[in-house]
Amino acid sequence: MLAFVGLVCLMGACGGSAAHAVGGGEDAAVSTGSEASATDADAEASAEHDASPPSCPSTCGPSASESCCTSLTVTGGTFYRSYDGVSCDTLTQTCFTQQTWPATVSTFRLDRFEVTVGRYRPFAEAIANGWLPAAGAGKHTHLHGGQGLVDSSAVGGIAYESGWDPTWNPALESSVTEPDADHCATMGYAAFPPTPGPDDNQPVACVPWWTAYAFCIWDGGFLPTEAEWNYAASGGSQQRVYPWGAEAIDCTYANYDYCLLGDAGIDWSDSYESVVGAYSPKGDGLFGQADLEGNVSEWALDYWSNYVTPCVDCAFLQVDPAFGTERIQRGAAFDGMLPYVLPVVSERGGRQPQLPLNTGLRCARAP
Repeated sequence: MLAFVGLVCLMGACGGSAAHAVGGGEDAAVSTGSEASATDADAEASAEHDASPPSCPSTCGPSASESCCTSLTVTGGTFYRSYDGVSCDTLTQTCFTQQTWPATVSTFRLDRFEVTVGRYRPFAEAIANGWLPAAGAGKHTHLHGGQGLVDSSAVGGIAYESGWDPTWNPALESSVTEPDADHCATMGYAAFPPTPGPDDNQPVACVPWWTAYAFCIWDGGFLPTEAEWNYAASGGSQQRVYPWGAEAIDCTYANYDYCLLGDAGIDWSDSYESVVGAYSPKGDGLFGQADLEGNVSEWALDYWSNYVTPCVDCAFLQVDPAFGTERIQRGAAFDGMLPYVLPVVSERGGRQPQLPLNTGLRCARAP
């Protein structure tokens, strides 16, 4: 593992780097992903394999000068899942106007930016050099006395999240450097390039669910639940239609409907992802996160199922036979076309974990 550490240190000084204080107002807490407190299991895994994240580049945001690992406080509260009081999905004829599924989310931190290609590369190198998440890593250990999230899929009693399952290791190892090649490469989505280049500040896409979960563990955080993501994008109890508010979407707020192309004529030989934070601050959410709408969709922790109530720091963590093995993804991507992109804050999506297409990730962290 010493060879890997040497490679990482050549990419930048090892250890944490200070982040810029951006967005989120007085409630915003700022830190880098590399500096975020790890759970005991996370720390043990990093020590065992000597594969800690390198310092983070300060090349993100609209001026390419912010730390790509900035993480901002999302002040907790209660809200209604998949509700904005206004919009409807014209494809499924589903309206998000019913206050049916309340949830309570404790304060946490959510990364300001989607994970970039440049941040992902040393993680892929760590996997190649033998790093794997420790069994049970990645839990929300700041909740419920260290037990983590409540598993809302449990029947006959209260259960809590179990964290990383080592049976996922083969899927992680086989997909980390060539995610979903059959679908992503032929469709022209920007899969992971193995060497530094001009796309390093774009969000990594075509990331399978297991890989997203493992990255956040490696980076000292955890994958956000659907409720956490929805809460942050909704502005908490403000229940926003868009992350920025009620103003109608256009290409000054988010990268959707091929905004970088200028029209809907599609040439699959190119990538249409934008630099993370390019639409900031105009398109930011209440708590300062960028690109919650557009650019790439983002994985959540949960399996696909109907909502369960009550939900206090909960996630659906076991397969629902009625829905299969799909995991939740949230947020429209650069190819989300009108009118289907309209209810993106409230709309849910499910996708097989090994078929990510235009899906990337951002990590959450303990407050």
